[in-house]
Amino acid sequence: MEFINKNLMINSIWRLKSTSGDVIQNNIIFKSDNTIEGSSHSNESFWKVEGSSLKMISKDGFTTSELPVSSFFRHGV
Repeated sequence: MEFINKNLMINSIWRLKSTSGDVIQNNIIFKSDNTIEGSSHSNESFWKVEGSSLKMISKDGFTTSELPVSSFFRHGV
């Protein structure tokens, strides 16, 4: 199981992809206060890391997506 280092994610630009390779969201930034900058949908307002998953949380506080570490990529890497 691969774990996510939250500190490496903060304030970097990321691209989320589906398991089929389709881009879900470009140019998002995970902020240290657990908000998401650059998201175009209210279902992606907050974030948190649990083990090897990144959870996207709606503005209402509900987990709307749980993504494995393999579904997001740092821009330029």
